[in-house]
Amino acid sequence: MKPSRAVLLSLLLVSTVAQADSVWAPGVTLDGGWVDYNKDRGQAPEYDDSLMCWAASSSNIITWWQNQNSKYSDTIPTPDYTGSTWDFFRTITTNCGSNPRYALGWYVNGSDVGSHWQWDTTNSKQYQTGGFLQSVYCTADNSVLISNSVSSSNGPYAQAAALVGALQSGYALTLEVGVPDNNANVPSSHAITLWGLEYSTDASGITINKAYITDSDDGVTGIVTCSVKYAEGSSIHLSPTSGSINGLAYAVNRADGMNANGYLDPAKPLGWNAQSGSGDRYVTRDASVTGTANLGNLIFNDSSTVTGTDSTSRISGNGHLTINNGTVVFDGVSRTGTSGNITINAGTTLELKNGAKMYSDTEYNSSSVVSVHGTLKVESLQYRAGNLGCLRDNLGALDLYDGARVEISGADTTATIGVTMYGDKARYTIALADNSRFVWSANDYNIVTAESAKDNILVLETGENATFSLGKSVSGALSLHKTGAGRLEIQGGINLDSNSEVQVLGGTMHIAETASITTLGSLRVENAKVQGSVNKDGDGARITVASSVDLCNARLQDMQLWAAAASLSVEDVAYASTGPALTSVNSSYIFNDSAPVIGNSAAHEAYITSPVLSGFSTIDGALTLGITMDFMQGVMEKSGGQINYLQLALLADGMAAGQSGFAITLDAATQAMLDASTLVEYGFYDGEGTRLGITSTGQMKEFGVVNFCVHGLSELVPEPSSATLSLLALAALAARRRRC
Repeated sequence: MKPSRAVLLSLLLVSTVAQADSVWAPGVTLDGGWVDYNKDRGQAPEYDDSLMCWAASSSNIITWWQNQNSKYSDTIPTPDYTGSTWDFFRTITTNCGSNPRYALGWYVNGSDVGSHWQWDTTNSKQYQTGGFLQSVYCTADNSVLISNSVSSSNGPYAQAAALVGALQSGYALTLEVGVPDNNANVPSSHAITLWGLEYSTDASGITINKAYITDSDDGVTGIVTCSVKYAEGSSIHLSPTSGSINGLAYAVNRADGMNANGYLDPAKPLGWNAQSGSGDRYVTRDASVTGTANLGNLIFNDSSTVTGTDSTSRISGNGHLTINNGTVVFDGVSRTGTSGNITINAGTTLELKNGAKMYSDTEYNSSSVVSVHGTLKVESLQYRAGNLGCLRDNLGALDLYDGARVEISGADTTATIGVTMYGDKARYTIALADNSRFVWSANDYNIVTAESAKDNILVLETGENATFSLGKSVSGALSLHKTGAGRLEIQGGINLDSNSEVQVLGGTMHIAETASITTLGSLRVENAKVQGSVNKDGDGARITVASSVDLCNARLQDMQLWAAAASLSVEDVAYASTGPALTSVNSSYIFNDSAPVIGNSAAHEAYITSPVLSGFSTIDGALTLGITMDFMQGVMEKSGGQINYLQLALLADGMAAGQSGFAITLDAATQAMLDASTLVEYGFYDGEGTRLGITSTGQMKEFGVVNFCVHGLSELVPEPSSATLSLLALAALAARRRRC
């Protein structure tokens, strides 16, 4: 049977009647469960707190949250302070104004407070990092701020809905309030704590009728009842009707809080999904992503591994990513927002593996910067296909700071990304894993691969059986160090300042035929090999050195050292026959091409000029002098095919008094070469011109120069060979001019 018209009308009237209700923070009633810290206002000499309503209100919330989660007290960290949270804030800060949002964020998550309050430095040093609850406090959006924070622009009905909804969700709230002036502006001049509301709901929305607060300024401990007025187009006004404060209208400007249900067992991972919200996240544990989680800023304050529940798991949004502590691993989970910076702070690590991307691989990113102060581990830096996606491939996209380290693990990867190095005399490392190959070059617009404005050091570290190919150009006031057992291939130009250095400290550095190293201050090769490619003219690769050459257990192959150094230091020379060596396969010249090899071309006299061999002050033992056919061939070519006289001088620097001498002999290859010629004369001479004989056991401490002079070389027609040039031969070839 159909209802009558009268019945329908009565039902309609009932449906439009406002429904009254109340809501309280969990565990709170009019009679208890709330917390009310009040200002002392200097009555006790240890506290001057007249401006600290923000700390009192925040302390109310923190203490309430701890009470609600008291059953987890064994796992809830607290500062090592014996008093209340309110006393704690009053001890570590001075009497100053601030806002609850900063106090809650700092206490719970360790948010930087900047200049939002002043520390009492005599009591606060051990506490200033905050973050006491970051390992156990987590809501759906892992944020101190409620997701629908109240602001005056929302209007009173939207504010009412937000406040009621927050209490229903398990929050207790701090309120930033102000007293409107004649222009209806609402300054945030005070902070109170909201525990409950009486409200009604009708077709217009939610109307708050009464509010229950505690106020650090009212001089009483207990709940204060407030009448409520809606200011159209503005905000809700709360007027206390009990306590010592009456006649004021607090205009609600902002709400922040904590959720009683926000405790999370620290042994369990975070769960991020589409409902997670976009607030800041302070992360101190592992996280699991389901589907697409639209997150805001991610701040990692401890080690964490981010994984997905399946292959569709990813993080969207354009927030920043900051690593403050520990090692953070994104394992197969991509963060595909097209903007937002990444900051890896000193002493921390960000690792991206199993295809994890930090930026979109389809949309060009023109603004984001990856700043590395710690360690960045990637599989690939290739534009679009690598772990950084479409991070722009020019200078400024990847910024390295002092101590920065970039590790690359892909088996065969490339990169066109540009690197800018900041700092002065700072050190940066790009490391390649074992059995990997990495090609690093600028893009098609000839942008410089790496650039530095100061005297910084770029370390290229190659693992076992790894190849690091450096293309395009490296320039500026930058020193280049090659380390590790693998191979560094120089494919482009390295044009460094005259005070820079190249150090090859392991493995092999190969210089391609089209490459060069110029304007180099110094060269050091230790336990390593430097190899060149022979060009169409038969010349080896060229390194131009302006200052010094330092060789220790070094091998040079197909190399030309041009503008030979002002000094030459060769270590471990005591056992040259088994120690460092120079190997010449095709065309190696180890002498000063800028200072003529031929001293008197008319007389066909050749001598090597300038450099000093040092390091004899602590060495005893046997030195072997050897000269390869290749070197002789090179000298012949530069003399027009004939040399009558060749003089090589060994300058011993800083002989120690009382040091025993050592024997100087010719190696077998040199002896055989000389024996095959019809030489007029050859031998050793001291600094006074006294001939010492072919072999000598004289005390080198008695003179500073030993000259090895050969006459009649026009009788010798050498052929190129691959004979070994011993270390002392290198020393002799790099000796200063001295006539016999």
